[in-house]
Amino acid sequence: MKIFYAMFFLLAPVGLFAYLDPGTGSLLLYALVGVAASLIFALRNLWYRVRELFFAGRLRGKESNEAAEIVFHSEGGRYWQVFEPILAALETRGIDSVYVTPDPKDPAIAWARERSHLRAINPGNELMTIAWMNRLKARLVVSTTPNLDVYMWKRSPRAGRYLHLFHAPTTVEFYEKYALCFYDDILTVGPFQEKAIAELDRKRGLPAKRLYPVGLTYYDFMLRELRSLEAEGPAGGGEAATAERSGKGSILYAPSWGSRSSLVLFGRDLVGQLLSCGYRVVLRPHPQSALSDREILSGILGAFGPNPLFSVDRNLTAIRAMSDSDFMVTDFSGVMFDYAYLFGKPIILAALETPVTGGYEAEDVDGPLWDVESARRLSRPLPDDLGELPALVEEIMRDRERLMAGNLRFRDETVMNFGRAGEAVADCLENLLGGQG
Repeated sequence: MKIFYAMFFLLAPVGLFAYLDPGTGSLLLYALVGVAASLIFALRNLWYRVRELFFAGRLRGKESNEAAEIVFHSEGGRYWQVFEPILAALETRGIDSVYVTPDPKDPAIAWARERSHLRAINPGNELMTIAWMNRLKARLVVSTTPNLDVYMWKRSPRAGRYLHLFHAPTTVEFYEKYALCFYDDILTVGPFQEKAIAELDRKRGLPAKRLYPVGLTYYDFMLRELRSLEAEGPAGGGEAATAERSGKGSILYAPSWGSRSSLVLFGRDLVGQLLSCGYRVVLRPHPQSALSDREILSGILGAFGPNPLFSVDRNLTAIRAMSDSDFMVTDFSGVMFDYAYLFGKPIILAALETPVTGGYEAEDVDGPLWDVESARRLSRPLPDDLGELPALVEEIMRDRERLMAGNLRFRDETVMNFGRAGEAVADCLENLLGGQG
């Protein structure tokens, strides 16, 4: 009845009632918010549905959507290093699979032409690829993409189980809300990811997922790349290699981008203090910084470009710069985990402020956030007074071996099947196909 009265007040002519008691006023407000929210979500879903049908219509005459045992859904060539170790393992076992990508230049397309058990499909752009995925026929669907059944990407009624594959050594805490809620199974990096996933499902009344701790596949790929670099010897070219091969050692500075990054917060002062330590300093800016932080980057390059101990690394991957450095200065980002796990080398965290959790799954997770706590364990904080940075650098270099041992120990406690994750995922998929999962 209260809802009826609230709606009655909403629809009544203006001025008919001069007073609303606080309780009814609050109820009216809640009703308005509820109606507005429902309308927004309904319109959003209708819009997604219209777009999906439009792009599905454009698929006529494209690749047929015949049944497959395993379908891998990729967002493009930048994820090739995540999928390649799995596909290579399946190929050696003679297990057929399909790889779907919106990127016509995805390395998987050329790779598949030389293989017997992989078919690579490019249905079109991102929206056409989603439309293709929404109608696929498969027993198992594997993807790194979150928010299944939340936005345009929907479960196909002709598909079996959906498996999410993590592509970073972090938890679900800083994914968008409901990121993994509607997957059936999760291929985790390690047991550390299980708490948040189980807690979110429990709070939302969702069925418990099957969790398979398989590891992180792109470490398989990066370790192979690292071995190739080591066989080549020291860097012989590129911008990072132009720095004078003198000084005490090499510091890699790899900041994130945007208003909260150390590049914006400290910029020229931080680079200047690092150079004052007598070490080579290699700046590897985030790709987005070239657009968002252009003026700051220009100022740093103008100030330190002539310094023979300063250089900029713009290679496609950071593997060479990481390999050649003695330690790294970075922000709260995934690159610090890669550096610690692949090399074990010390890290200075230049922005340890706890990230904003609003709108992310972290908002609904109780207790300390794993990503934040582990970042603190793997690094030393940047001093509040940058004038103290040279002393911290010397302290880290004196204690480097112990710090490296601690980082590698944490990796072994955290990441399953380090360097062998592709085989572990292939084992899991083979077992699921055989009904053993």
